[in-house]
Amino acid sequence: MHVIPDKMKTYFRYLPYSDVDVLWQLYATTVGIVNIQKGEPYPFKADEQPPAYTCDWSTGRVLSEFQFVYITEGVGRFRSFQGDFTVSAGTVLLLVPGERHWYQPDKDTGWTEYWLGFNGECAEKWLERSFIERDNPLYHIGISQSVIALFEKAIHYAMQEPVCMQQMIASLVPQILARLQGSRKNIGKEKEYDSLLDQARSVFEKNIYVKFDVEAITKALNVNYHTLRDYFNEHTGLSPYQYFLQMKINKAKELLFQKDLSVKEVSFKLAFDNPYYFSRFFKKKTGVSPSKWNGAHVKNDLDLWSEENEP
Repeated sequence: MHVIPDKMKTYFRYLPYSDVDVLWQLYATTVGIVNIQKGEPYPFKADEQPPAYTCDWSTGRVLSEFQFVYITEGVGRFRSFQGDFTVSAGTVLLLVPGERHWYQPDKDTGWTEYWLGFNGECAEKWLERSFIERDNPLYHIGISQSVIALFEKAIHYAMQEPVCMQQMIASLVPQILARLQGSRKNIGKEKEYDSLLDQARSVFEKNIYVKFDVEAITKALNVNYHTLRDYFNEHTGLSPYQYFLQMKINKAKELLFQKDLSVKEVSFKLAFDNPYYFSRFFKKKTGVSPSKWNGAHVKNDLDLWSEENEP
């Protein structure tokens, strides 16, 4: 099944795989993104999904595969034999075969979820060796642009169907798992840097249409720039300035896709010095010029960034 979304807010596909794909010992089964608005029914498009994939709160679901489910907006609930948990934006569910589970967004908030299903001998060995933990399926990683980019790459491959699509999507699975392992911590026990990063992202979002102002940002966060820079470098691999610019590029993608503004208007709206610099910078970071951006490109991986000069 292949559903082309409205503004890339909903897309899902159940992926074909061959005996040869299985011999690779790791293959993808499904990939998608869905944006459930406040009050919308869930499961979404239940009549368009195979019954085995429908996660109804009244009955739950038992999969015959592994799945990552990443909640990037909203709040909801997750239930398994381990208990009943509140799930918030920044949480990844790592579901394993044979375990009944339930999850759904809160009707008052809705949520956005990405998912990637996979299977194979590699995944079974990861479970056997506790790289995937059956008894500890929740990971709180925050809003990670690098992880979002991996899910979006999987969606991009599923849409474009390149040669060796299965292997290209499957190669993203250990990358996501590695990021989960690196971010493992107990849910509800927030560390200081997580709070600082969340606050910084909020400040950046509020100032997305103005230039980067070190003094104003550090004042709003009540922290010196050296501390802020160290936290960002350690936990995102970027400086605050680089991260802020990436947020501007992501906002530019949204504005360009809506087609309400010209490239020049987007440039000035986001406080770039001039349209020429904006166009060069946009192409450098996305691989395509803003005039050719059509929303199908999903290359916003923060890992692709090179060092930039800071103000």
